Formats: sequence, C-alpha cells, structure tokens
Amino acid sequence: MQDEEKELLKVGTDALFAPFANLIGKLFGGAAEEIGAMLRDQVTNRRKIRQIRLFKKLSAAIEDSGIHPRQIPDNIWIPALEAASVEDDESIQELWVNLLANAADLETGERIHKVHVSILRELTSEGARFLDALFGNGKIDLFTQGQLIVMAAERGLIRADGYELPKLSQIISMLRRQGLLELAPTPVADHTETTNEEGEQNLQLRGINLVPRYELTPLAVAFLEACRAPGMRGRRMA
Repeated sequence: MQDEEKELLKVGTDALFAPFANLIGKLFGGAAEEIGAMLRDQVTNRRKIRQIRLFKKLSAAIEDSGIHPRQIPDNIWIPALEAASVEDDESIQELWVNLLANAADLETGERIHKVHVSILRELTSEGARFLDALFGNGKIDLFTQGQLIVMAAERGLIRADGYELPKLSQIISMLRRQGLLELAPTPVADHTETTNEEGEQNLQLRGINLVPRYELTPLAVAFLEACRAPGMRGRRMA
C-alpha cells in the first residue's frame, strides 16, 4: 500500500471516530485514533484469515475435481473475494468456494456471471437451504403455500407447527426480491355437485379460481448450478 493510500485510510478512520473522541477517552482511556487503528487491524486480520481458509478450500476443490483452471474474470473474482472475506457463515463460504471453482473450470466458467456473485452476497444460509430444497433433484415444480411450509420445516428452517411463519414469509420475500422465486397463479376449476330427481350426481362448473403457487425462476436454476460443488451439478447443495 502506497503512503498516499495509508494517509487517506487514516484520515477516513479518524473522521469516522472523531464524534466519539470524548466517549472513547472516558470509556477506554485512549485516543480515538488509537481505537480506530486497533479496530481496523482486527477487521483486516479477520478478513485475511477468512481469505486464507477460502484459498485452502478452493485449492482442494479444484484438485479433487480435476479441474484445469483458467483465469477467472476480474468482475467475478474481485467482488467474490471481497464478499467472502466478510462472511462468517461456513455454509455460505462453501458456496463461494464452489462458485469460484466453477468459474475457474474451462467447461463451466462461461456460465458464471457477476449477477451470481451479487445474489450470493445477499443470500442468507436459510435462503440457500430453502432454495436447495425447492430445486430438489434438478426439477422445477410449482409449490403451494402449504408445501413450502412443509419443506421449510423439513429443512429445520421453521417449526413444524407453523409458529414461525413470519420467518418463512421473510425468506420468500427475500428470494422474490432477488428474482429467484416468483408467484405463478394456477387456474383451478371450482365445481359444485348436484343430484337430479333420478338420484344421479352431476358436476357443474362454478368458475375458475387462481390458486397461488410458487416456482423457481430460470435465474435461480442458473445460480444454484453455479454454486454446486464441481462434479456435483444437478444434485443438492446440502
């Protein structure tokens, strides 16, 4: 890092802590600049440790799958490493490893796009597990609200008694906002049963109702494939 960059970073940090200088002095007995430098060093070290762990897993994934790696485009690896370095969740870290390994693969690299990086940056571990449950064995199905509740409970995302439905609604809303899940109203015929004078039963069409069902989008399918472990595409992530 150049001296000019260090000075810019120092000025930014000092400015950030300046409003709390008196409080920091009273609570910690130190200057705001010192506290800011300590926190900056701690964050930097944590990010480096996560990156080292990522590289170890990435190296193993590439070696185990027999990939002959290509150079990953800058618009993929730069934001991916940046996001992975601040990610604590191990399950999401695994997805970053898979995405980078697939991006390095000559056979699959062209299918990995920066939009997949953007999606993974915002995805929670609960959202990833729910997506994987919906994708199943690579089939795209329509799901009712009741089916979503059952699948979420089976993955341990909510309690089986439905008490945590707001949590599931939040996961669904997040996936819809990211363009991974969409509402697909399905026409369902509504019949009424009548009996004539001879005792014969007849069905009469009363109308067509639109039953709300959910389905994964093509973007979701492409993203899930991008985050599969090399050699495991088409199977579950977890």
